[in-house]
Amino acid sequence: MAGSPGEELLAAVRTQCVVLLDAARRSLESAGRLEPLTAAGDEWAGTALAPHLLQRLTDVDAGQPGVAALLRGLGRLGTPEASGGPVHVGLHGWDAAGGPGQGRGPALALRVDTPGGTPLAAAVAVTGGPAGPLLWVVASGSGAAEGAVVGADGDVTCSASGTLDGRLLLTCTLDGTVEVVEASPGDNVSLTLSGRPADLLAARGVGLRLGDAALQCDIAVGAEGGAHAKLDARLPAAALVFDTGMAQALLERLELPVGFSFGLAEGGARLNDDPGLKVSLPTPGPIGPLAPKALAAILGFEQGAEALTLRLGFEADVRTAVSAVPAQAALDGLTTTLPVRLGAEALGPDLDGITGGPPDGVSIAVTAGPIAAAGLLDLGRPGEYTGALVVRIPPMSVSAFGVLGLPDTSTGTPLSFLVVLGVRFPLPGIQVGFGFAVSGVGGILGAGRRIDRDALMAAVADGRAAQLLFPADPGAALATLGDTMSALFPACPGRFVVGPMFELSWGGRLLRLALGVVAELSASAGDGGDAAPPRFTVLGKLTLMVPDEVAPLITVQATLMADIDIATPAFTAFANLTGSQLAGLPLTGDLYLLVRGGSDPAFVFSAGGLHPAYRAPAGVPALRRIGMRLGMPLVELRCEAYVAVTSNSVQFGARVELSAELAECGLSGHFGFDALFEWDPFHFSVHASAAVAVEVMGETLMGVSLDLLVEGPAPWRLKGTGRVETFLFDVPFSIDETWGGPPPVGQPPPRLGDLLAAEFAKPQSWRAQAAPEVLAGVQLTQEAADGIAAGTVVHPLGTLQVRQRLMPLEVPIDRFAGAGVPRQTWSVSEPRLVRRDAQAVVSDATDIRPVTEQFALGQFQTLSHEEQLSRPAFQDMACGVTFGAGGLQHADGPRTVTLEWEVKSFVAEGDEALAPLRTWDGLSGVQQMPLGERFRLDDWLRPPDERVETGPQPLTTAFVSDVAPTARVAGTPSFAAEAQARALAATLDAAASFGRLASVSVVETWELV
Repeated sequence: MAGSPGEELLAAVRTQCVVLLDAARRSLESAGRLEPLTAAGDEWAGTALAPHLLQRLTDVDAGQPGVAALLRGLGRLGTPEASGGPVHVGLHGWDAAGGPGQGRGPALALRVDTPGGTPLAAAVAVTGGPAGPLLWVVASGSGAAEGAVVGADGDVTCSASGTLDGRLLLTCTLDGTVEVVEASPGDNVSLTLSGRPADLLAARGVGLRLGDAALQCDIAVGAEGGAHAKLDARLPAAALVFDTGMAQALLERLELPVGFSFGLAEGGARLNDDPGLKVSLPTPGPIGPLAPKALAAILGFEQGAEALTLRLGFEADVRTAVSAVPAQAALDGLTTTLPVRLGAEALGPDLDGITGGPPDGVSIAVTAGPIAAAGLLDLGRPGEYTGALVVRIPPMSVSAFGVLGLPDTSTGTPLSFLVVLGVRFPLPGIQVGFGFAVSGVGGILGAGRRIDRDALMAAVADGRAAQLLFPADPGAALATLGDTMSALFPACPGRFVVGPMFELSWGGRLLRLALGVVAELSASAGDGGDAAPPRFTVLGKLTLMVPDEVAPLITVQATLMADIDIATPAFTAFANLTGSQLAGLPLTGDLYLLVRGGSDPAFVFSAGGLHPAYRAPAGVPALRRIGMRLGMPLVELRCEAYVAVTSNSVQFGARVELSAELAECGLSGHFGFDALFEWDPFHFSVHASAAVAVEVMGETLMGVSLDLLVEGPAPWRLKGTGRVETFLFDVPFSIDETWGGPPPVGQPPPRLGDLLAAEFAKPQSWRAQAAPEVLAGVQLTQEAADGIAAGTVVHPLGTLQVRQRLMPLEVPIDRFAGAGVPRQTWSVSEPRLVRRDAQAVVSDATDIRPVTEQFALGQFQTLSHEEQLSRPAFQDMACGVTFGAGGLQHADGPRTVTLEWEVKSFVAEGDEALAPLRTWDGLSGVQQMPLGERFRLDDWLRPPDERVETGPQPLTTAFVSDVAPTARVAGTPSFAAEAQARALAATLDAAASFGRLASVSVVETWELV
């Protein structure tokens, strides 16, 4: 099982220290610095270190960067010339002197001359061998003394005290195993280094000022012979220098005291004695214009392949006065992180890695006489800023809230923004008549944003959405409205939101209605695509206070939203009553309306929720009951109810709960029911449950419970189970009773066949449709085209569609218009075309296909309670048919006629002729055709005495010049369709081989020369 963060950090630090010291040993060994060393001087004689301690190490700059830094720092401590003081410290060699497989290594040795006692001597050494590195801790002597440490960076003082009965010898392996080799119970030694280390500041001045600091190491041996070690670093005067970032206009420099301590002990690493490594620091009092509000320190760590990295972080919230203006500023979430590396490649604080984050939030408040303003800028969310501004200029107030989303090139997210602006007018507002007044105006504008309707509905349910509409206290809304706006209007490229807001009042403040109408628009889809249709959302807040706003007896407060989706289409409305009360009793609950078409149609209206067993259509949220609660010291009463109407059912339910308790004696009970209703004829089914119990000292003295199903009327039926409980026995019982006569005979059921025939007889039930395979070459007269468009005639190759919306076809029906009818099924079969005048059959219909429509099956079939709750609101069912007239024939058949052609020639006056025609390739020549003289059309073309109708004639192509066939050029047969002939004519007309005069036309075959 993983330990606390402090335990994990202790294990990591212990292992890394042994590894680092062993790396120093190997560097010195490789450089040949250990082997030449001899025994240390006489000043160490008589101490426990004498058998192992070797000469001082000099010229120790060797190894990896971290190792070299460690050796250089330890090598500067103490000098032979400065041995006159009580403290002697230096980097020496160490000889294991016959230890288990161990050789030589470096050691940091300390000797303190104590007045009237044996000198205290201690050393920490590391040696190596086949079993791995071994860390040594050796100490001896008794007494107490204090002196300066020569060669340390800054003014460092060492204090030592201890009582050791003989020699103290401890070893530690790489895996953290500590062994007490030699010690006596009660042995103890304490060493303290105190001074003023250098500040840990980055180049830009951000970081940690350390001030006076102390490092203390304590080792004690308990009565059981075990050793206990503790290392503490105390920095009581540390001060943190923050990077204020964008707040530099308010504060050039921010420095806060953050005194803290860090310790290592058997229980793990601790930050201010907290093993969780995250603590709140004491908040100092005002520092000039600064007023710190919160301080925290966090110590994290990361074990890498080369080093252990500690990250000491600080967070702060501050308040300050702004010079030169009457303003107060707040900076929240200031952070600074200081990395410290412990490894062979890097050792010590990483000043270049100090990071100072700007504040998550900046706010400012200005007061200048009657004018007050407050603003907030929140930078806490990655890639997004939120801001707010509230200005009060009596008697008006202006509020603006905004969200700015920064562009992200990695994901292609563009810049986005959203602004909500509102202006409120003082009483009595701008009068508009009938006692109404406009008390506020505003609007919403956003680019790259959309409306999250699920989140908006949730915000309406918990009341957060009301803050968007002219909040009563804009200043209090500053802190939370940014999060609300980001959640309700998330970023979405290519979408826009825009709309007005206004607030109406009536009777002063008796009735207030705030509404915002927001349109969600989209940019063009591009590449010829169309923009998606707009979608409208209405957000509102209704407040009614009777008789007076100051002390209302009745408060109705409803936050509402409505959504209009043109594409689906769908209309959704939702309202929440949170904040309402009747004579001091809180009133809660939801109202909901859904009307949806399209592929998933649905209809739901609910006040207070739905039947527990009802399977709600997609998109319907969980709804809370309309309820009231009366709470008193001894009695609590809660009532709730709901009513709902769907396409298949009417639902109603209620529940009352009562509890009373005094001196561990109490009475509790409830009554509730859920009902389904049918109105014509009236019939209902109610499932009810009730219970009451008397309890004494937590035990049931007596109780009764019932579970009933009631149906009626005509006949009435009561079915259920129950139980009587006492502290002595339980008695179950059941009931199933029916009484009353059958339902009265009502009006005769409607004749559905007559109603259906009347629907099919309506002209609007019929529609003529052209088949998609109709050839483009078929030409219709204008009269025929107008008739097809009007639906009075049918295209010869088209179809007819007949449909009605009165009732479904092909399914059994036993209900109609809310009343029962004999079970019957209707369908359309064997449609035929007949002549209108003689009613004679012209053709049987072909290609018959059903046509469907959405119907609510519960309106036409008697459904069980489970079916009413579980069936879809609407289903696709047959409502008519589509059919063609493939077998249609003309009654008289084709007519055959004989045609005689009259040919006349005309010669122009002056024998004017056409310009010579250029000879075509492949033709012998072209005759010249003179232009004839004028003639009167009525003399030349007399209307025939008898009108002749001919059948379809084959078509071909011919040269315009002489009506000669093009067959010798293209080998063309005749065509039945003009479109095909025209296609060939266009091809030949464009052929380069025929030259400029190669005009070709489409003619009937009898016209060829």
